[in-house]
Amino acid sequence: MKKQFKPKAWYIKMIHIGKNQLKIDEQSYRANLMELTGKRSCLDMEITDLFKVLEFLKSKGFKFKAGKAIKLTKKAAPTQLDKLRHIWITMNHQGFLRDGSDNALNKWSMTQTKRLNNGTAIAKLEWLQPSMLNALIEQLKNWHMRLINKELDHQYSAVALLCQESLLSKEDNSVFIDMDNQLKQSQSHESLVKVFNALNTILSHCRAATR
Repeated sequence: MKKQFKPKAWYIKMIHIGKNQLKIDEQSYRANLMELTGKRSCLDMEITDLFKVLEFLKSKGFKFKAGKAIKLTKKAAPTQLDKLRHIWITMNHQGFLRDGSDNALNKWSMTQTKRLNNGTAIAKLEWLQPSMLNALIEQLKNWHMRLINKELDHQYSAVALLCQESLLSKEDNSVFIDMDNQLKQSQSHESLVKVFNALNTILSHCRAATR
């Protein structure tokens, strides 16, 4: 009988709860993910990978109540507003924004909605209609991709040089090859975000190693 899996978001939430409950430090957590699935982030994993990680955490003593798990499942599906905020938060974490607050996102959205709504700005994100939210998501994605592409050449060249000089760890070298393949296969917003984050991580590892 084929195993019935829960939604991907449920597994990610439970894994993060397990990580916190077991008090696993970030470095050990990433190393475990890599060893178990060959991937450093839950967002990059398939459900079967996430299931494997959750089973590993359970084997280490992670316990959760069924009732809590059911509540998380009900909240798993992100709204369009969640998606807009997620892109904004990602941009801020990557250093592309001077102000990553929800208030700053609201101000940006007001400017955009004024152009899209016959000169009338919509004051609150919660008031946006689905079609307007979709338009803002695509605009924010496009802006984000332009910013990433400006940085990507420098990032890629720096990591490629480290690779040529055999200064990357075996793990980072494998990640770089994977990122190189992703760039050749896709230039979508999602793939560019993954590549940018991966290259930044590799460079941070190298900076830490030389201290």
